[in-house]
Amino acid sequence: MGARGMTRVIVLGFDGLSPEMAASMPSLSQLNLYSMDSLIPLTYSSWPSIMSGVNPGKHGIYDFFKYNKSSDGGWSFDIVTSLDLQYPRINEIIELAGPRHNPKYAFINPIPSYPLSPLRARKGFVASLDFFTPKPVSSDDSILRESIDLEKLSLLIDKFMGTLSCDRVVEYAREKIRLYHSMLKWFIDAGYDLVWITINLPDALLHRCPQALPQNGKRYLESILEELDSMVSYSRSRADNLIVVSDHGFKEYKGVVRLNSLLYKNGYAVRARDESSILRLDSAFDDRPEKNIKLNPKLVKLSFAIARGPLRRVLRRGYWLAYRVATAITGKGITYDIPGGADSRESKAFTPSGSKKATPKYVILLNDLSIRRDLIDLLEKAGLYAFYSRDLLWGPHVPDFIVFTYGLERHPVAGTTYETPIDDSRTVTNHSRFGVLAVATEDPDLVSATGDVVHGFLATPLALCGLGVPLDDYMDGVSYLGGKCKGERIDYRARWTIRKRLARSRISTRVKIV
Repeated sequence: MGARGMTRVIVLGFDGLSPEMAASMPSLSQLNLYSMDSLIPLTYSSWPSIMSGVNPGKHGIYDFFKYNKSSDGGWSFDIVTSLDLQYPRINEIIELAGPRHNPKYAFINPIPSYPLSPLRARKGFVASLDFFTPKPVSSDDSILRESIDLEKLSLLIDKFMGTLSCDRVVEYAREKIRLYHSMLKWFIDAGYDLVWITINLPDALLHRCPQALPQNGKRYLESILEELDSMVSYSRSRADNLIVVSDHGFKEYKGVVRLNSLLYKNGYAVRARDESSILRLDSAFDDRPEKNIKLNPKLVKLSFAIARGPLRRVLRRGYWLAYRVATAITGKGITYDIPGGADSRESKAFTPSGSKKATPKYVILLNDLSIRRDLIDLLEKAGLYAFYSRDLLWGPHVPDFIVFTYGLERHPVAGTTYETPIDDSRTVTNHSRFGVLAVATEDPDLVSATGDVVHGFLATPLALCGLGVPLDDYMDGVSYLGGKCKGERIDYRARWTIRKRLARSRISTRVKIV
């Protein structure tokens, strides 16, 4: 039990855990296990849904960037921060619920991580350690240093990113999970009522070592899942209500679809005449040139012009080898501007350009809404899922100029306007639509979901209900709940809007294409 005899709730978030992986985890398999439909299989979209209880059309985050179209046809984008959330996450909900509802909570790795929170925790602790966080930040540094060996964690993160060996990546990942496990035990022993810990595994492993997913790399993945399952086993013995959730899955695709090339070849995109008409997301990071080594643009254009087919694949492999070596030796990556971008004004539809790190693979922006149905048919024929934004999401913050697309048979990449649209010469390992939601509750009627597939936004209302914190009928996940979850309601959206206004003026991230 938690502090003062309150029901204890533990939430474990495992980034990128698929139903297939979960099936091989003995302790996790003993819970009520569901496939979780992510809607958009992207960290910055799916985790806010899980942490708030509402879909992206209500919390307002659907990508790492927020896109805006002006009346004169220009485009701008904002780097997403926590102040873009139109609905609070679970730690903020608990604070907004007021002093009558005050469980003692620890919330580790909120997403988005910056700024940490515009609220002052009364009895809670919040820390961002490992998700898009340059350095650890917390609401109380003394608790942070007591609960985890911070120096060892920082060293493991650096080693994880710096090694080229998958064996070493797995070794460092296992040690990091053990540190989080010890942190979980610390908060349990300290009498916290809610402990929510999100870990960027197995996702981070599979991005660094994609060969870990296929059968011949099973030994890499199994050892990570074993450590994660140990956390599940411990939590099951200490929690009245246990929730295990992932933001999306991972799978191997038979090839890629280069979106800008597909759009160009079918008359939807126009090749940009110069750089000024390209919506290039790398510009958001131009104030940090010391982070990367940038290749000469003339050399890149020449390489793209003369290289075709197999030679271009050789150059691509050489680039990523050089990138990893440079990162390991100097701590800096190697970037380049991709020539052949789509014109953001003249194209009927295009995907923003940028480095591999910044490029959104799931967003196509529309200048002409009338083509959206034909465009969706084209994308599905190419082996992708495709949805017009208003057919996928619901709520007041759904952008009407976006088609979302992600992997079915193949995986989408931004690409250039002149490459081959479909490339099945290499398999690709990346995000997939379905993650996992697993629960074990003290009240068997707490979850009234039917079928094998649910949404991640069930996690937060389920946790709040277990703690006795009032829900909000605006939450999408409320419809899945039964049992004791039919009590008091609070309009958290109104309270959040008032609190957030006090902090918004501190953030300015807009970049505009004139």
